[in-house]
Amino acid sequence: WRWKRNTAIASDVASTKVLNESMAAIGSRIPASGPTIVVYNNLSWTRSDLVTLEQKQLPAHFSLTDGETGTPVRYQKSDDGTVVFVAGNVPGHGYKTFKVTARDSDPVAPPSITATASTLENKYFKVTFDQAGNVTSILDKQHGNKEIVDTAAPQPLNQYVLYKEGALAGQVTTATLAASAGPVLGCMSADGTATGLDSLRRKVVLYDALPRIDIINDAVKGKQIANVEMGYFAFPLKVDNFMLRHEMPTGDMKPGVTSDINDPNTEQFFTSSTAFSTVNRWIDASNQRDWGVTFAALNAPLVSYGRPDIGVSKGGWDTSYNAPKPWIYSMAFNNEWQTNFQK
Repeated sequence: WRWKRNTAIASDVASTKVLNESMAAIGSRIPASGPTIVVYNNLSWTRSDLVTLEQKQLPAHFSLTDGETGTPVRYQKSDDGTVVFVAGNVPGHGYKTFKVTARDSDPVAPPSITATASTLENKYFKVTFDQAGNVTSILDKQHGNKEIVDTAAPQPLNQYVLYKEGALAGQVTTATLAASAGPVLGCMSADGTATGLDSLRRKVVLYDALPRIDIINDAVKGKQIANVEMGYFAFPLKVDNFMLRHEMPTGDMKPGVTSDINDPNTEQFFTSSTAFSTVNRWIDASNQRDWGVTFAALNAPLVSYGRPDIGVSKGGWDTSYNAPKPWIYSMAFNNEWQTNFQK
């Protein structure tokens, strides 16, 4: 295990070194007058996204200006010693510069995000929370306040559930909620716990200038309580006439099976596992017309559709199963099999 673990770590260190040296080489050739932040976009299309910097790299008080347009750029200081801002319209395979100018005090930018004890809202979404910190509603304000959360599901969105020996053994029932809002982003933080966890912090983040929702879940696993344990976060989406697709390393596919192996509408082999799917970067739940939700499982690529799988040793795999709803259960952990990377 140590050899496998160290091989992965060594590869990460080597690739990070090459990346840092390459960025430094390119940055040294970019003309700039005074302190300047250079934001690179390694994708092939124009992109707007969040940039995070250490406060110690910047003046105590400063203004930020778009080097291309000359317009002021909002930024926000965080309690963890970082500064965030949105770099807008960075060209594909290119870069954009942002000029840093020291001043006596930080510029004042009123927040456009509204935070209350149970809601978080910007011009794109309104998110509502229950007392346990679960998401009970997400309204898509750009599409007629269309509801994203399926309230008919057994669990609300971003609820943590633990299955022990094939049966539901724990979920979050209470949490301490704290809301904040600034000129760049607003956050609802829920600190709670559940059976099998030592601690759990869930954050939902909305942005002033980005039409997306970030969900950050930090779960600290407790001691083993059963031979078969499985922990999930529930994401029951509400999409009528839905079709699921998810990305794989070599393309994308529609999960779902049929016994007719000649059915041209089926992309998954019959008798292959319907219990779990390994997602490369994204899942798309679309109404097949004009609306849908894209779910990016960046750090938890193993998911179950329609229902949480309780383990092959307890429930077996139903090779004919197809998800009746676009409900995504993102697996946080299980102890039913070992991995080739141990902490």
